[in-house]
Amino acid sequence: MKNKKQVWFVIGMLMLVIISGIIFVYHQSKTTTFEKVLTNIISKEENIKEVTIRRCNIEENAENDKVMTISNKNELTKFFEQPSDMKLKRTSESNNNHHYIIDMKTGEVSYMVIINDNGTLVTYGEKPIRTNKHQYEITGPNKLVETIKSNENKWELIEKDTGTLESGSLYKFCSNS
Repeated sequence: MKNKKQVWFVIGMLMLVIISGIIFVYHQSKTTTFEKVLTNIISKEENIKEVTIRRCNIEENAENDKVMTISNKNELTKFFEQPSDMKLKRTSESNNNHHYIIDMKTGEVSYMVIINDNGTLVTYGEKPIRTNKHQYEITGPNKLVETIKSNENKWELIEKDTGTLESGSLYKFCSNS
């Protein structure tokens, strides 16, 4: 009788360990870093040549938005290195409260990342199709927004819908409508 209880105890413990392992592996497969996300949307053969960031003024429905462009190779490297280890968790929850639209150009191709202060990051595939949309929850410090804010002196005020990439095609992501 005692041996039977021990066998069932060992089987129960093994099942617990196996189930815990499966849950751990599943959870780990849903978490990633900003660097890995970028590598998944931009191939290693492509180099980002220019980044345009639009700061959306949500309260004013895209009035008085700001834009900055980074094209210096050293500044681009620094811009992407600082948030590279930022922790992300894949999610299906949608958040349309966009604060920063980041358009990354690799020559002829353009990729987009949208991020807000509330801890949501959305990636889009190649422009103009942009069908590969993935949403992430930022699980630690929002290092990308911190990096953007550290470049505060580079902002330029733009007018709504003047036809440029910065104020035209990115405008639709900033408006509350």
